[in-house]
Amino acid sequence: MSDQCCDMMRNAIEVDDIPVFYRPRFRTWVLEQQDGLNTRWRLEYCPWCGVKLPSSLSEEWMTEMNRRGFGPRAQDDDLPADLLDDRWWKALGL
Repeated sequence: MSDQCCDMMRNAIEVDDIPVFYRPRFRTWVLEQQDGLNTRWRLEYCPWCGVKLPSSLSEEWMTEMNRRGFGPRAQDDDLPADLLDDRWWKALGL
């Protein structure tokens, strides 16, 4: 099963020449401008099929990190593996 809403979105995320990225850790889709400034826009709707995308879980991720005793400056190397991808929010039923 795919986490993407349509084949066009799935293709955009899988190929390198389209600057659309899915961040499973936060359940967030972003469009990154290739300008050297790291400019990003969070997508709220699929640009191809128009479906409303699920809301970002970045705030819930921070809450879960705090609940587990990790501060906002914790490095990825210090975090449990499930906090680095979508396992944490799927386990919580989000």
